[in-house]
Amino acid sequence: MCNPFLRPLPPLALVLPLLLGTGYLQAEEQRDPMRPPAAASTSQVSKKSVQHYHLSSILISPSHRSAIINTKRVSVGERIDNARVVEIRGNGVILSVAGKTRTLALLPISIKKPVEASPQ
Repeated sequence: MCNPFLRPLPPLALVLPLLLGTGYLQAEEQRDPMRPPAAASTSQVSKKSVQHYHLSSILISPSHRSAIINTKRVSVGERIDNARVVEIRGNGVILSVAGKTRTLALLPISIKKPVEASPQ
């Protein structure tokens, strides 16, 4: 009887492991579409992403106006990241970003009054 393990292999059996191995390597190189891009540099990301500006407070005196934006104190004419402060008002700040105006507003403050006790 002939041992089945000692028979010569058909050509497809020789090529099949190579094809499977190549497919495995290709699967390794493919990127997961749900994974965030790790190769993007921070300069490319910051240029493409929208800059957010957070207005914390406005300080107005008879001689000076300033505002706190993104934890930095700025006055009229100064720059904060890619924006220039155009105007500081009592309720908001106007910025110029890439030639377009953008208004940052403070949330309205509601003052609560204590409830008066009802007469007995």
